[in-house]
Amino acid sequence: MTLTISPADEACQVIVARINSGGEYSLALDARYSRTEIDYLEELDRLRVDVVAVNETQPNDQLDANENSSHKIQVVIRSKTTSKDVQDLALIVRQVFLRLDNFNSSDRRVCVWECDIEEKETPVKSLLNDANLFVSAVNLRVEVVR
Repeated sequence: MTLTISPADEACQVIVARINSGGEYSLALDARYSRTEIDYLEELDRLRVDVVAVNETQPNDQLDANENSSHKIQVVIRSKTTSKDVQDLALIVRQVFLRLDNFNSSDRRVCVWECDIEEKETPVKSLLNDANLFVSAVNLRVEVVR
């Protein structure tokens, strides 16, 4: 089979499509995929959901070259906020988490094996207090079939 797209790009595009197709929540702006690092202090005028490929392990980096590629992907949810909005934003983070947890694409090429809400404070309380910014992240380990 000819490779037409990088496995990390494929995984992130599938994750973005999954987030944007969610009916449980309403995003002011569709989630988007980026290979650049997210600036948590970026000025925002509305809710932003960014999907970022953090790193990847190719099959030739593993013991068995026939294994799937493995990718760490982060979904960063951030918004300028008031204290009243924090509960609504925390709910959106949880809904996105539930939407992605144990997800398999319809063709079974992209599979979410691990889904965790960021280990550090969620939302990042120092940013919430200092800049009225809600920032939270969902970390994924995704495998793409070779």
